[in-house]
Amino acid sequence: MADRTAPAGTSPGAARAAPRLRLLAYDLLLAGGLLLASPWLLLRVATRPRYRSGLAERLALLLPPPRGSRPRVWIHAGSAGEMAAAAALARFLGERRPDLEVVLSSVTAAGVEVARRLLPRSTAFVLPLDLGPLARRVMARVDPTVLVLVELELWPNLVHAAWRRGAGVAVANGRIGATTSRRLRFPGARRFVGLDRVGLFAVQNDECQERLSALGVPAERVAVTGNLKVDAPRGAAPDRAAARQALGIEPAARVLVAGSTHAGEEALVGRAALALAGEAPVPFWLLVAPRHAERLAQAERDLQNAGLASLRLTRLRAAGPARQAGGRAAATVVVVDTMGELAALYAAADLAIVGGSLVPGVGGHNVFEPVLAGVPVLVGGHHRNVRSDVLFLEEAGAIRVLNDPAELLAAARDLFGGAGAAMAAAGKRALERARGAAGRTSRLIEERWFC
Repeated sequence: MADRTAPAGTSPGAARAAPRLRLLAYDLLLAGGLLLASPWLLLRVATRPRYRSGLAERLALLLPPPRGSRPRVWIHAGSAGEMAAAAALARFLGERRPDLEVVLSSVTAAGVEVARRLLPRSTAFVLPLDLGPLARRVMARVDPTVLVLVELELWPNLVHAAWRRGAGVAVANGRIGATTSRRLRFPGARRFVGLDRVGLFAVQNDECQERLSALGVPAERVAVTGNLKVDAPRGAAPDRAAARQALGIEPAARVLVAGSTHAGEEALVGRAALALAGEAPVPFWLLVAPRHAERLAQAERDLQNAGLASLRLTRLRAAGPARQAGGRAAATVVVVDTMGELAALYAAADLAIVGGSLVPGVGGHNVFEPVLAGVPVLVGGHHRNVRSDVLFLEEAGAIRVLNDPAELLAAARDLFGGAGAAMAAAGKRALERARGAAGRTSRLIEERWFC
């Protein structure tokens, strides 16, 4: 096993040059911001369940179980979308090294729910706020041999706390965009986030490798391993027939699923769905899953304004399979008010739209999830957060990019009309060629810290 007191890629001299003053300033700014925002935050905690979920963990009042006799690997993923990648890595590590214990964390409660669903035997918890005392407290409790951060999720105090305890730090499924690269071009910024303390960067593609090299990261600390999301657990979603039966969807129906939608997108999708339903020779279903639960009422209003009455998924299930009145061509519109079910919803679809990309300001969400479900996919032009994923799938013919939301109706018609089957088949072939990132990444972690 590698020496935990000197993580790979860091020298004792560099370690002693820790940016303590920057971290202190960071703590003061973060604490001051929280204090100023406390009236608003308290109101949200009192009125919105999303803000109460995991609150004790965010404040490090509720901690995960202490480490037992087995060495621990701590994998942290920012959100539910990244947790699918983390779960793929955790599953492969567990199969290769049953002597290790894998624990998982996420910034969001939804991410933790995904971890518990995909890996029910693993410990999963909400990451505390990145304040120095809280980061040190949770790091001492988890006591990992190595901390694995998914997609360059570098929290300065968390990375510093890992270094102080002699734990290794790795990045898995790493990606670094042009904006992040520009922000890190200053040596002080790189030291502040702890870039020099990362012993291994397992990145998605050559472009990420080149950007890290330009930032001065030594070549021996970087490896191109592919995208972990391609290796997402196969059991994440049921097959098409089972997914439809669970929702009461007719076998011959046309189903459009819009996942992780944001403000303005429900109206765009709703107007297109209304036209598609009128043209469909079979029953038509639209399932809309807003990214944030507090937007459910707004999503319903926007669909209503687009001419579509909707019902919530929990109500549909309580009532049993039932279609809205209006004849064979009427649309059944369901607003998803549960969490962690998007993979199953995509499995029921004939066509998927990935939200956060039709309107500017968000940057897109996980585009691999519907492709893994075997569904043709549309994504908007505002997808900077998943640009490399979209490029990979677009080159393979497995996704179509809408440069203008006005293209949505025509593209959906084309894919419902027959082109969708070819796109789904292209997605399946692309994923089969790309699989293996979890195995490559886990081998590198094992060689670096457990051999």
